[in-house]
Amino acid sequence: MLPKPDGGVLVNGSVQPRLKWSAGAMNTRPIEIRDLKPRWVAAAFAIGCVSVILFSPVRVLVVAALLTFAGVLTFHTEHYRRAGARAASVSAGLTIPALPLSILQLVDSL
Repeated sequence: MLPKPDGGVLVNGSVQPRLKWSAGAMNTRPIEIRDLKPRWVAAAFAIGCVSVILFSPVRVLVVAALLTFAGVLTFHTEHYRRAGARAASVSAGLTIPALPLSILQLVDSL
């Protein structure tokens, strides 16, 4: 397949148009620490401190894990890249207070 100047692809002697929805999802870079939003992490940390008191730390970790999964998936789409970075930031903020308390709860249960 050879790229054509008008954005199409030459396939078996004919020019086929590129699919715009698949090109953006496959050519994105992976999420990195610089993509996290510090304000969202700080806000989620404050919410995480309160939610650890109100709920079980393990439940807060489960919510953080689901947000991490959703954030990483949406970060790889071109249109929802900022929303994915926010979801990953919130999950990082929730994990900070929940992880040590979950480890203490696990050790205490032994």
